Amino acid sequence: MARRYSCVFHSLCGGIAGSLEHVFPAALGGLRDDRRILCQPCQKYFGDGLDKSLPADLRHFNTILGVESRNRGRVPDAIVTDKLTGHRMWLDKDHQVRSAEPLLVSKHVDENGIERREYKHVGRFDREAFLASVKAKEGKAFEITEKTAPRPVLLARAFNGDTSFGSEDTFRAVARVAVNFLAAKRPDIARQPFLEPLKRWIYERSDARTNPFVFFAEPVSGDPFLPNPFEFGHRVALGFCAETHTITARVILFDCYELAVKLGQAQCSESVVLVSDIDPRAEERINGIDTREYMQRFSGVSRMGDFVANSEAILRRSDKRGFELLNAASAREWAARLQPIIVAINATRDAGRVEQSWAIRRSLAGAAQMAFNCLVSEAERVARQLEAEHPPQAAFFRELVEAVPGDVVVGERGTMLANLVLLNMYAEFNAELLRAPLTVDTARSILDGNVGRKIARAVLAQVYDQLRVLGL
Repeated sequence: MARRYSCVFHSLCGGIAGSLEHVFPAALGGLRDDRRILCQPCQKYFGDGLDKSLPADLRHFNTILGVESRNRGRVPDAIVTDKLTGHRMWLDKDHQVRSAEPLLVSKHVDENGIERREYKHVGRFDREAFLASVKAKEGKAFEITEKTAPRPVLLARAFNGDTSFGSEDTFRAVARVAVNFLAAKRPDIARQPFLEPLKRWIYERSDARTNPFVFFAEPVSGDPFLPNPFEFGHRVALGFCAETHTITARVILFDCYELAVKLGQAQCSESVVLVSDIDPRAEERINGIDTREYMQRFSGVSRMGDFVANSEAILRRSDKRGFELLNAASAREWAARLQPIIVAINATRDAGRVEQSWAIRRSLAGAAQMAFNCLVSEAERVARQLEAEHPPQAAFFRELVEAVPGDVVVGERGTMLANLVLLNMYAEFNAELLRAPLTVDTARSILDGNVGRKIARAVLAQVYDQLRVLGL
């Protein structure tokens, strides 16, 4: 008969373990579960509260990397705040970015002293979330009485999301991950009294100033670990030091954010590290496919509990690393997104020109944002060249595409120019198709590379010349 364990938070809940608990958060791609960790009331207690904080901080990674929530069976959408404008944007698994709140068109105070606001609905919009955010930010409640259907919009500038990480509840959630792994790997140690201060801090969510347990960390000096075999993988490493009798953990999330967890002091018979590498995008629970586990012995004092006093520097480096990872993921996703488009267009090579043209238009119907991105890139390049000698012309090119700092969406003129660029992209696809079957690299060059920017440059020059002839 299998041994029964008390809940790891038994001193606070009095329960018996038996609930099927994900060892690593299911919302971040964890597949492994264990019945030796939590009781049912604790699982519900954490699931309704603390466990939501870590996925919320990392949801943009899930969305862009295509990581499914194991409980919901789908890749979640994410709402991320744009750093420049403060506007909230809605990201989906197809890398589409939409406005997540309506645009404020005007506001005024009427004769009764009541503030009136007019909003325009754009993109995908969660009405209740928006009203709650306005009330939280301004201390005022508003009602949106006019309801208009959302319409597709073009973003005025490249989206630069605020990917802030590290709230107090996030740190508690990281500590809970470390405790989960300790309970799964060393269930008897996970129930020893030395862990009580940490468990109380996690469970009771006490004041932020009482956190002596979780910190941002640098990689362990002379890193003894094998590289994580999984692209954008997670790592949880438990360290037992026989020299200092300390038990610590390292939690690395999406190969980006690294945190040290001080579990406490306890008798350790040998100095070892238990490492679990996790693939958040694995489709099956098979050793070596979703998880790689190994034990590493070491000598001397463990450095796994070392942290960085200047957490801001670590966050900047982590943000940079996160940006690099997301760019790499985006490049990979480009190939996945373009492949079916290429197949559909290439299938018309033996058809008539009209059918080919319609196939290209249908396949690229949602590419106006890509065309506008090329347009903005070229307008900014031309403006920089003209900045010193012809400031008015430099300003003209920036204003022409309606993508000035502070704007969120594009007006009618910018949308018209984007569609003009897109028409020229259609023509380029047609020309390429006559020469040879399209490839992913060719398609991306037209939509997001040198060819696309060349097309945008020609459109800008054409519009500029026409306006100059008209004296505008």
